[in-house]
Amino acid sequence: MKYNYSALAKNIPWLVVLIYIILKPFYVFNLGMPQVAEYFIMIILVFHYIHYWPVINLKNKSLVLVWSFLLLITVINGTYAVYFTMPEALTFWKSTIFYGFNVLFFIFCKRLFNIFNPKDYRWLLIACFVSMLIQFVLYLMGFDKEVTDNFFGRRHFYFNNPNQLAYYCLLIVTLILLVEKKIRTLRFLIPLLISLACVFTFFSSSRPVILGLILLVIYYFVFVLKEQKVKNTLLFLLPLLFVFSIHFQKSAHEFNRTFSRFERVEVNPTKEYSGRGMERILENPMNLLFGAGEGYLERFITPKNKLRQEIHNTAANLLFSYGIAGFLLFTMFLYFSLRYLSMKQLCLFIPLFLYNMFHNGIRFSFLWLFLAMAIHLNEERRQVKILA
Repeated sequence: MKYNYSALAKNIPWLVVLIYIILKPFYVFNLGMPQVAEYFIMIILVFHYIHYWPVINLKNKSLVLVWSFLLLITVINGTYAVYFTMPEALTFWKSTIFYGFNVLFFIFCKRLFNIFNPKDYRWLLIACFVSMLIQFVLYLMGFDKEVTDNFFGRRHFYFNNPNQLAYYCLLIVTLILLVEKKIRTLRFLIPLLISLACVFTFFSSSRPVILGLILLVIYYFVFVLKEQKVKNTLLFLLPLLFVFSIHFQKSAHEFNRTFSRFERVEVNPTKEYSGRGMERILENPMNLLFGAGEGYLERFITPKNKLRQEIHNTAANLLFSYGIAGFLLFTMFLYFSLRYLSMKQLCLFIPLFLYNMFHNGIRFSFLWLFLAMAIHLNEERRQVKILA
């Protein structure tokens, strides 16, 4: 039997990305550190960029903007790293390395998606579904990384916290709905995947993701589900009914806790939002101009605000950490990356924006894979409009 080694070598990067998707939920190292999936993808990135050094295409505004964004981050964090001594200086370089990895991963995925064929979208769906299914099976078997009373009992499976689990579910569902028109076979996996994501998000008690997934479920049933509605509705209900029937008491407990968390926001919304570090902006307004860098959070501890945490809002964190210039560069990058998408496709981004209003999700590597796919679809629609 003869093997086509050139075809095999061509498919290795795509195979690595599929494995990355499956491995992404397994967090082994401490919070804020690269995890198994990131270390795994680093191997292919090294070999990829040895052969394809990242060249800036000045005609591609999105790439120019994302490289400019990374350069600005490096300059600002590097300046603060020089000003502070070790180990404080190291925290600024750590943030810079995270952004650098994500940008290189984004460009790698974008190149990969540019040579996609119809079958590749099917494999993307399979990898996302397998990733969810593995977590579901481990949950049913009682295997869980959960620490007793950690995060008030909120489940997070093999992630380091429940918000990471919920964000991953949200990104996977949004990604599949974004490309669903290109998936020709195995479409019965889509309602199953959405249902599993709903189960995991419900257990995580992540309020913005719960609201976001409700919007995505409505989107699926209104805009996507055109045929075999009864069959696909039953498939969607199957995992939900299965979990709630075998773990009825636990599900009731999860519902009460989640409902209580929503009530807490209604009772004191100001305290809820200020606890996410937003007061730091009012206390240090000059950093909006030049940026405070991303590191050494102890410098912002005050008698009034003793929390050592980053700002839990992506836009506010970018504005505070990298100033008006950094905020504008990333905003323009998103604009030029998404401007040709349809209104229905843009509606899929609402849950992601909702999540990032209450969390800083920009360093999550799967987000950059998602953005690479979004910009690929954006460029496809741009070409269609030019030819039309």
